[in-house]
Amino acid sequence: MKYAINDNLEHEKTTNRPSGKIKTQNRSRIREYKTFRTIALCFTAAGGAVLSESVSLPVAIVIVAGYAIVAGAVMTSVSQYAVDGE
Repeated sequence: MKYAINDNLEHEKTTNRPSGKIKTQNRSRIREYKTFRTIALCFTAAGGAVLSESVSLPVAIVIVAGYAIVAGAVMTSVSQYAVDGE
């Protein structure tokens, strides 16, 4: 955040973001990121459900479930950052 000095030598905050309403294109992008976040949470939940099974599963399924948890967590973080940065 930058500070600008006006004619009266008072400090006022200036930001690089434009003021006003969010454009329609940005609203649809935010909606897409929210959908993306929901899908990512489903990946994470499915991977956690597979890993928490009490029966022994093949190693390949357990490895894929671990990758699903990591991928879901990363996708959730990225989409949440995009939604919060509106």
